[in-house]
Amino acid sequence: EVNLTMTYVFLVLQSIVNALPYALNMFLIFQGIKAVGELLKDAYSEEAVERVQKIGSYCKKTLAVVVISGAVFNVLQIIFANQLHQIRIHTSIPVFSILFITVILLMARFVEENQKLKQDNNLPIF
Repeated sequence: EVNLTMTYVFLVLQSIVNALPYALNMFLIFQGIKAVGELLKDAYSEEAVERVQKIGSYCKKTLAVVVISGAVFNVLQIIFANQLHQIRIHTSIPVFSILFITVILLMARFVEENQKLKQDNNLPIF
């Protein structure tokens, strides 16, 4: 008899690793909606700048989690190769996440610069 328990465990792990970027990106999109709402209220407020910076930080963490989880899964497959009947080692480049991070970071810089300009314009002239 062939014991397929470990193969089934790795198939479940592979499904989780494959779904992880989508789940994290959905959370990121909801955070983005909140940030847009804050920007629409007052694009020059501290809350708007903090919200956009928070999203930028979360984007970086999301990208790291996606890349690290894929790498760890591939290493685990190599370690348990003798017990597995199916091995699928692959690397993925999360292009959507990288583009999203770039856009969010540029947006954060833009909002920060606009806020500084607004504060400079509100200073009294003597």
